[in-house]
Amino acid sequence: MARAVKSMPELKNVEIMGFGSAFPEFEANDFGLWKSRFKQFIDIAGEDIDILSLHLYDGSGVNNVGGRRSGSNLEAILDILQTYSYIKLGKPLPIAITEYGRLVPNQPEWAKATGAVGNKLDKKVTTKVSNYHPVTNSQAVRSQLHMVMSFMNRQNELVRTVPFTIGKAPQSAMYSKSSLWVKQADGSYEYSNRIYFFEMLKEIKGKQVVVKSDNVDIQALGYVDGNRLFLMLNNLNDNANEVKLNLCSAGDVKNVNVKTLKIFADKEPVLKNLKSKNAPENITLAYGETAVITYKFKNKIKFDSKVVRTKYYSQTYLQPIQAGKNLNFTFDGVKGGVGDVVLRLGIGRKHGLAVVPDSIKINGNVVDVKSDVIKGYDQHTRKQFFGALEIPIPANIVNNGKNNLSVEFADDGGYVTSAILQIER
Repeated sequence: MARAVKSMPELKNVEIMGFGSAFPEFEANDFGLWKSRFKQFIDIAGEDIDILSLHLYDGSGVNNVGGRRSGSNLEAILDILQTYSYIKLGKPLPIAITEYGRLVPNQPEWAKATGAVGNKLDKKVTTKVSNYHPVTNSQAVRSQLHMVMSFMNRQNELVRTVPFTIGKAPQSAMYSKSSLWVKQADGSYEYSNRIYFFEMLKEIKGKQVVVKSDNVDIQALGYVDGNRLFLMLNNLNDNANEVKLNLCSAGDVKNVNVKTLKIFADKEPVLKNLKSKNAPENITLAYGETAVITYKFKNKIKFDSKVVRTKYYSQTYLQPIQAGKNLNFTFDGVKGGVGDVVLRLGIGRKHGLAVVPDSIKINGNVVDVKSDVIKGYDQHTRKQFFGALEIPIPANIVNNGKNNLSVEFADDGGYVTSAILQIER
């Protein structure tokens, strides 16, 4: 189809994407699902398409009981797609996330009345039983905010992201559970709790600026527009985390607005806005809580430099792990020596096996892993671990040109699925 479309002069600028993989559980069947679906798709159609597309969801029914893709699993999925398209096509293809969020369950009485199993309804059934519950509806907002921050951090690697929230629906419809507007008894429509996703993001705009978090579970993004700095924070950790806010120019702040959103498992969300003349020194975020802190400065914020992020991909991927055996990866054409360096390692292993390698060396130099490098939870609700490790690397051990990575595990089983050297300078 892609070839046919592009053969028409009037459609030569149309971009083709695919294949919209709904549930990319690549690790299933010892990565057999990856090989038989997305890898095969790239092998067959990669030369003819422009964009890779897929859906990413938290939630039971696909990702195991209450499983999550948010965090390290999402990162590993995108990393293996980019790595393999680089190996096969000579460049990492851009990605479109054509649906994302959380799979929320049906209400028990509605499922009983309609015979629905999950999102499958064999025949059209007329019922007055509601499938909408405000708490159930809101659970996807937590996942959408988790994921959108990962997407925003990837910048132009992604061309489109679409949160799965539908428009209007009567409460008896299946997808009222996922709707933005819900029909009321008098026939009018009111916003559901899905509106909170847009409430948290609607004011953020401007140029992205470098914001550093020393906690891999705290996602942090910054944007500057005129005299305003928007700092967005999100907690992927199952526990509350205190975040210290080290703002260099706090004395130049005119006022601050702190917007926070908590999503609860058993009650409706709570959105708060707190205004202050002073910049806060810290903020505590509950699990899944998102904060947008807007700093208004006395003067326009000016830039005197820019930071460029470059990702270097290895030609080797999906390497089977054998106890005591070095797995080797090479990165060519690297501009090293300075900057912030992160080694992104995709790991797919059964639970109970080590996730972090026992030995990591770059150009023969030992890399010590001194902190948590798994974004989000340990994936214990999934059948196995498949996630990206984000390991800080000293810039002075990275060479200009060719760089060699070796990793070793003390136990057998699983794969190193991708290796990417990310440098910001």
